[in-house]
Amino acid sequence: MAIPANTTMRAAAQQAAIPQCFGKSTSWITQTIDDLFVLYAWWRYNNVLDQPAHQSLPLSSTVTSGVPKIAVIDSGVDYNDSSLQSHFVGTTPQQVMGFDFISWDNRPSDDNGHGTAAVKLLSSLTSKNFIIVPVKVIGAYGETQSSAVYDAFTYAINNKVDAILVPWSSTSGTLGAYQMGAQNAAQAGIPVFVAPNTVTAGTNIFVPTSVPNQSYQASGLEGSSVQLGPDGVATVKLLAQWIQSRISGGVQ
Repeated sequence: MAIPANTTMRAAAQQAAIPQCFGKSTSWITQTIDDLFVLYAWWRYNNVLDQPAHQSLPLSSTVTSGVPKIAVIDSGVDYNDSSLQSHFVGTTPQQVMGFDFISWDNRPSDDNGHGTAAVKLLSSLTSKNFIIVPVKVIGAYGETQSSAVYDAFTYAINNKVDAILVPWSSTSGTLGAYQMGAQNAAQAGIPVFVAPNTVTAGTNIFVPTSVPNQSYQASGLEGSSVQLGPDGVATVKLLAQWIQSRISGGVQ
């Protein structure tokens, strides 16, 4: 069917074509394939993209007071990565302390990779022990929303973390929530480490003063390559310096 050039005519033609899409039957082969893909998608989501912790986690109550809890507001973290497992505690042996504001559940696994890269870089930069509290606000394709960003800061404040890391620059659509959340945390006495061109530096708000043209690359979920851009690298380095100079301790 030729597409009418006139907008009104095109809309009318599309509306008239909609009923033709209903009542269509498919072969049993097509239906079976569709069903199998649905089952696979469900399995993959629960066992790969939104998986529980595979290892038995120490409970948050076993952490000594000298170990800082760092809320990472990002795309989640791959807490089943063997190189990072010592940086997590749980509310149960298989449930990481943290939250996913994209899926709205207690499994902030990272299907994007940005948060995992940030934590891997942080781990490589400091010899001190620290606990990561993943707070997921970024989805698989980089999507987020203001409510998720604001709620993430509120979650971190309510859980009395020792510092907050936000190693990404916000778009204009979520910048207001980003700024309000960071300011609320700072007023609550929690140091916040944010990317450049987001929040003005001040009491308890730390912003990199320079951003070298340097990215960081690491392996993410299922061996995928993940990358942290220069803004994120500079922000993580600032937090690493703070941890090295001010905090020490270990996990029992």
